[in-house]
Amino acid sequence: MKKYIFFGYIGSVGGSQGYMNNKKKYLEEHGWDVHVFEPIAVTEKTDIPWEGLAGFNKNRIIAIEYPPEFWPAWYVKHTINRIWKMTGGGNDEFVIETITPVWAEWGELIAEKFGGKNFCFLMNEGYRSYNGDRSFFEFKLKRGELYFTHERLVAELVKDVDDPGKYVLPVGGAAGTVQDIYSRKIDEIKKKDYNILYVGRLKSYCAKIKEDIKSFCAAHMDKEVQLIVQGDIGDTSELEKTDNLDIIKLGYSVPIPKMLYGKADVVIAGAGSAAISSQQNVPVIVPDTKTHLAAGLRGYEGQGGLFGDPEKEKPFDEMLEDVLIKRIHETMKFSYIIQEDPSSCFEKQIKALENSEKSCNYYHFESSKKRIYTISDRWDFTKKFIGVRVRTTGIRLWNKAHDIKVKIRGNH
Repeated sequence: MKKYIFFGYIGSVGGSQGYMNNKKKYLEEHGWDVHVFEPIAVTEKTDIPWEGLAGFNKNRIIAIEYPPEFWPAWYVKHTINRIWKMTGGGNDEFVIETITPVWAEWGELIAEKFGGKNFCFLMNEGYRSYNGDRSFFEFKLKRGELYFTHERLVAELVKDVDDPGKYVLPVGGAAGTVQDIYSRKIDEIKKKDYNILYVGRLKSYCAKIKEDIKSFCAAHMDKEVQLIVQGDIGDTSELEKTDNLDIIKLGYSVPIPKMLYGKADVVIAGAGSAAISSQQNVPVIVPDTKTHLAAGLRGYEGQGGLFGDPEKEKPFDEMLEDVLIKRIHETMKFSYIIQEDPSSCFEKQIKALENSEKSCNYYHFESSKKRIYTISDRWDFTKKFIGVRVRTTGIRLWNKAHDIKVKIRGNH
């Protein structure tokens, strides 16, 4: 049997999760046995918002949260052997698709162990902070095993690439994310003077978004503003001190009810979340992942969900002023961005995989430059590790006690 492996944070909602959810279905329809491994964020009792990924909340591999060289050699070997056993092992055809540079490093080691292929389709919004061995990605690019979601990202990881557009593939993960379904919780959201909707995961630009929303509220104290969060925007304790701002946190849900967009005057969303939101008849402000400024209005001033024109970028409070007060989008032409059919995207990805180098050669990291991990780095991860273990044990004990309580009641 052909086996396909993903790594992903399946407990949250974002572009990569939608991508894996849809591609899993596509791969299974084409004869693949799909496995998804989660680094750290879920437990067996976690409610996974994605139907196609819900069965993988037991596949927790903590080690892949950090690069292989973070760990002792014996633990890396143990982790790879554990994944081997969890996928059933055997002499099957294996493909490990990795969507971040760190997971690409793990994927290469796993592919060598399995005699398979590590296909790197990277979905990060930037790579300048990557501190690993970049010659590894030069090796993967030459083998046709490295692709990106945007041509501007190629040079951040691999230098002097001719025609970077050749190394870009369509994602195709947004289909079905927004559906025409009813939600009482959303129906009960009241209209304020200005309703701002944030859609997406917690990103590096969220701090700037919150800061600028507070500035916008301060400039319009005579107006009632409401921030609706579909996903996670991080800590809002400072925002909650704003007198004329209410905050509604909806958490993660899939599919997203279409009626949510009817409650919004403006949306702030990046990457895949911007792609789906721009089709809902509400202006969408797109953050620039590098500058943390508003890159523009998707469909009006640009089609990208990641990058804008530096000369046109501005703080979010100024962009909110443009949209909510000046209504600039009403005089601008909107170009509807047609999303490519997911199946067509997946076919192109599989074609790229098939066209990659056939020989089973793997990169050897032993001779590469090593990262430097301080005692503080290792202590931070140890605390995270212990926290997850304590939380997981607590949840298991609580559920066990609950089950016993229900059983006792049933016997009476």
